[in-house]
Parts: sequence; structure tokens; C-alpha cells
Amino acid sequence: MYNNNEFNDADFGIFLLESKFIAPGKEKFLVHWARKFLQYRKKNPQMAWPDQLPLFLENLTISEGYKDWQIRQADQAVRLYFNNFLSPKDT
Repeated sequence: MYNNNEFNDADFGIFLLESKFIAPGKEKFLVHWARKFLQYRKKNPQMAWPDQLPLFLENLTISEGYKDWQIRQADQAVRLYFNNFLSPKDT
């Protein structure tokens, strides 16, 4: 059971490797994006994460100038974190 207010890089990375959702070697990038989203989320923790995700992705696009593939990777990471890693009652 995981609390979505606490992020454990190693546990999420191991989950990604064991689940085979992504190619080996990519887990560190998805862990990075999940961590970055959870930091962004602290600005408005009452907002549901599905409502906050588009704002986060837009923020990445505008303010930090990431490439399209990086934005898609960030989206994938957040969705894997909340939909697959955390238990349904935590989300």
C-alpha cells in the first residue's frame, strides 16, 4: 500500500522493471517524471491528479521547452504511477 503523498523512487523503478510496461533502461526517466509531477502537485494538492495532469504537461511544454516525446513520456509516467503502481483506493 502506497500513500500518494510519499514517493519512493526505488519502489516505482522496480515496479516499472518488473511490470514490463516499458523497455529496460527507461525506468529512470519515468521515475523522474513521476517525481516532477508530484512536486508540481504540491502547489494544489486538493485538485485531483487527472485534472492536474494536463496543466502539468502544458507547463512543461510552455515554460521548460521539452520535446513532444518527453511530454508523452511524462504523461505515461504519471498515468502508470497513479493507475498501476498505487492501489485504486489511494488514487
